[in-house]
Amino acid sequence: MATTPLTIKALWDADVGSYTIILFANSTFPPKQLIEDIAENNSGLVPDISENIFAQSNILVNILEPPIWDEEVGKFWSNIGGPASFFYGILAGLVPWIYNSVIKRKKEYRPK
Repeated sequence: MATTPLTIKALWDADVGSYTIILFANSTFPPKQLIEDIAENNSGLVPDISENIFAQSNILVNILEPPIWDEEVGKFWSNIGGPASFFYGILAGLVPWIYNSVIKRKKEYRPK
């Protein structure tokens, strides 16, 4: 058994609905007995014996209506909102300290 990532992206003008995608896979693997024999003999040599595996699978894909702008903003904020709020909190805490430091230095450097 093997897995691989699959990304499916519909075109912007695709019709809304359910679609069946048929996937075909043709893979070549060394036979299981060969792998066991190599492991037992500690041999790194692999003969040209291989096993072809052909598989077919169906995937059901649902194409939905594209999100409206407020859903996109909500999704963006759910991803970035936590870190943005954290940095805003730090900045809000530091601004009074920075302001007071600037005012203090300005008073110290005032010519007499």
